[in-house]
Amino acid sequence: MNKNDLRVIKTRQNIRNTFIRLLSEKEFEDITVQELIDRAVINRSTFYKHFRDKYDLAESMCSEFMDQYRCILEERASTLNPGNLFLGVDKLFEKLTVHRETILALSKIHTERVHVFDDMQDLLRSIARDIISKLTGKEASEYQLHLLSVIMITNLRYLLESKDAHAKEKIISELNFLMRALGDLGKNQHSPVSR
Repeated sequence: MNKNDLRVIKTRQNIRNTFIRLLSEKEFEDITVQELIDRAVINRSTFYKHFRDKYDLAESMCSEFMDQYRCILEERASTLNPGNLFLGVDKLFEKLTVHRETILALSKIHTERVHVFDDMQDLLRSIARDIISKLTGKEASEYQLHLLSVIMITNLRYLLESKDAHAKEKIISELNFLMRALGDLGKNQHSPVSR
């Protein structure tokens, strides 16, 4: 099978789009290959030319999305500086909302190999190490990496799941407020708090 053949590309896209629509309607465990091929209006043999089973389809889609996500994160990280930190977050959210339907669909799948938000957080954590080093000139602690990745993935998840048209602006505003408040706290703190 020639993966560059237009018919192959269209068939694979049809299968993926049908799978995403089904995931928006029901749980992954309840989706059958038969239902998928009926909805995609393809033959069973056509499906199996492209994927071994629904798990293979899910893993393939997750892997492709994670490759795109890595590129988006690396692009954003390469342009960050202390003066445009929130512009970087804004652009990251903007680029990821394009994949909203796919991310939310894939996030409903929890198998041994597919766990989208966990994978996204792990990748964020690894790239955050470089971002913190670049912005501060210091090595990030494990706690800082964990905190940053949790904050970012929580906000991204909120943005994707929210029906609020202004969610992105609210998130950026709240993050900005928290950063200023934490900065002010750090300036007023002369010594570590002891118990």
